[in-house]
Amino acid sequence: MPLLLELATVLAVAHAGDTPVARATAAYAGLRVYFYNGTSGFLKSCGQTGGAGSAADRFNCACETDVGPHCRNCYRWWHAVGMQTLIALDRVGAGGSFHSEVINMLDLLQQHSPYTARAYPSWVYADDYLWYVNMWLDAYSWVGGREKLFEARETFEMIWSMASDEPCGGLVWMWPDDDPRKNAITVLEAIKAAARLAFFGERGVPSYRSRALRLWEWFEDVGLVSIDTHGLVLDSVNGSAKQAYCCNATSAEIGRQGRRSTVEGEMCSPRGRTTWSYNQGMLLGVVVELAELTGDVSYLRLGVRVLNSVVTNMVRHEDGCLREPVDLRIPSSQCDSGHDPSSSAGGDLFNFKTVFMNEVPRFVVAARKANVLSSQEVLNAVRLVDQTANAAWRSRSEPPFPTTDVCNEFVHTHTPGVAPKFTWDFAPPDGLTCMDARTQLAALATFAADAALSSDVFVRSARLQKSN
Repeated sequence: MPLLLELATVLAVAHAGDTPVARATAAYAGLRVYFYNGTSGFLKSCGQTGGAGSAADRFNCACETDVGPHCRNCYRWWHAVGMQTLIALDRVGAGGSFHSEVINMLDLLQQHSPYTARAYPSWVYADDYLWYVNMWLDAYSWVGGREKLFEARETFEMIWSMASDEPCGGLVWMWPDDDPRKNAITVLEAIKAAARLAFFGERGVPSYRSRALRLWEWFEDVGLVSIDTHGLVLDSVNGSAKQAYCCNATSAEIGRQGRRSTVEGEMCSPRGRTTWSYNQGMLLGVVVELAELTGDVSYLRLGVRVLNSVVTNMVRHEDGCLREPVDLRIPSSQCDSGHDPSSSAGGDLFNFKTVFMNEVPRFVVAARKANVLSSQEVLNAVRLVDQTANAAWRSRSEPPFPTTDVCNEFVHTHTPGVAPKFTWDFAPPDGLTCMDARTQLAALATFAADAALSSDVFVRSARLQKSN
């Protein structure tokens, strides 16, 4: 869509009323105006792709084609999560040309994304590829198309062949790795993908059902849902690099597999006490899939406990907004592929709310339908999403953007009332800030979740029961 038409769309939205869908539409227009490359289909982020691939400046990225059509410089894992957000928004009725635009974005992504078995890599972050597997499964359930299911299955099998650690259990998150490390998010992604492949009737060896349940067994076994952190999901297991290998199999089991005759590492156990929001969100998504796969609602009951703990322990006291367990101070005005403003907190911090918000609505609906989520618990979850959405909207930034935004490519945009941007924590900037594609997607996902929960029949019935 041409820039002037995009901006006109935002102005029209501004007059349509302050609703969750209107907010989401405004955030989406900002994503397209400021951060989307419509030629190669990627989302720009000066802190991760800026200046890469011989780009002319630190904000943009040049899509090289060194291996067929795949653009290795300019795509990142969170692009897949953002596409899941756009699919969710279409399902709640974004309207207009939105549906066809998202279809076009998917087509470009399939042509150029390197996160595919068609661009077989020499090394991988397994979790990065699994985000794309789950995105393609979302796309398949949304509009069909066997090519999407094929893409998901083949990429999953590639990652399984590289990262599965049997009989020890779990998946390593980087391959090859001299010191295999395992974490919650990679395993949860793989469980969700395997369960959905089984649900869609895909056949694998071992079966996708058995792989999903085996990975869940490992996840439970290592204690990543911890009573020491109020029942929230922890991030990873055992040690740091060069001290991280862990195995939950016996020496005899390993011997039967033709592997090491002795267990060289410790039994897997949680490391640290960090509770990122995206781990909580993926747990909610996984238990929905496992309950659907097995008919066992105890998975959903675990999700209820985790969600209740998020509501109690992961919100800002002053406004009820979902928060991460860290603060972030951006150290300098540098923002390019070698200087990510979020790097002091691990580099992925800006993406975590997007994952959580993508997963919450479907969990709330499934748990309510299974009668394991009370009316009050439904309303608590709705309030969390709504208050987070309100915080994002109140703290939005409109042109002219502040000079403290180190990620701002548009210093000469002064037209008031057009597409907004958003900070990572949905609070007014305090010192240097970065508003980029990742923070834009976090706001968009929050508004989409608010729209979904505002419209769902189970949520409305919970409100009615609570008021009677």
